[in-house]
Amino acid sequence: SLLSQSEAAEARAAIARMQENMLYKDVLQRAGQYQGLTRALLGDGRATLCYDGPGAQLWVYTPPGVSWFEYRLVCDLGTASLAQCCAHCFEADLERPNCTNKTSSPKAKGVHPSLFTAPTSVSLLCMRIDMVLERFRWYNNEYGFYAESSRSVYPIRGKDGELKQSTNPSWKGKVVVHSQHIWMPRGGGAPGTMSLQLVRIDAGSRAARWTMSSFGKRAAKGLIEEIQSAVARGAEPAYAERIANDKLGFYSQLAKVEAAAAKRATVSLNSLPGEEAV
Repeated sequence: SLLSQSEAAEARAAIARMQENMLYKDVLQRAGQYQGLTRALLGDGRATLCYDGPGAQLWVYTPPGVSWFEYRLVCDLGTASLAQCCAHCFEADLERPNCTNKTSSPKAKGVHPSLFTAPTSVSLLCMRIDMVLERFRWYNNEYGFYAESSRSVYPIRGKDGELKQSTNPSWKGKVVVHSQHIWMPRGGGAPGTMSLQLVRIDAGSRAARWTMSSFGKRAAKGLIEEIQSAVARGAEPAYAERIANDKLGFYSQLAKVEAAAAKRATVSLNSLPGEEAV
């Protein structure tokens, strides 16, 4: 009928308006970031295993004809607690004691307490660069894990109130980084934490992409040693004091994650969970 056709047209127009709404776009984007955790956990079968050593594995994926590549790093962090594993990320001023830059500590974006920007040292496999990343946190109290999704290009509101894309200075602006990081307690009453990272780097050109990704096998041990060293710092007195004081409640949230993980089966490098975890 003409009425039903008119109602259908109005519905399509309403859907189009909703899809153009910034809130709708942001929710859709955040949902996509969370779904990306599945690939960090499971991989997708396209990457090449470049390193398989004691307590760690590294995969690198370099598709043809594009300027980006991905690496996925899975590490067993021994008996370190979740708080010790994450302290080096959260206590940025302790990581950069001589930094006078006011942006050296995480800053909330005013949208949600789990959404903030922070300076981060990003591995490009052949080198490390410092970038300001937007980071979004999830505390999974069902299966028991903590996760962060980070990106170097994200919307910011200018002085005029208009939304625009963030930029990193100089040549770093040509490098675009998106990453998913899962910190997963072993669970089942066993001490320790697993780290799973999926990092996509757009190098800006295929030549730069090839240069960076070709270092994958040689960079594996360095990447692993860096994350192990960062986690070890979490047990040092300065970090232990911050964890105990827990001024912002971050570490109490991690304790709830560990309590949830204690109720499930233990995970390890060779027995990671499936999609049911996320």
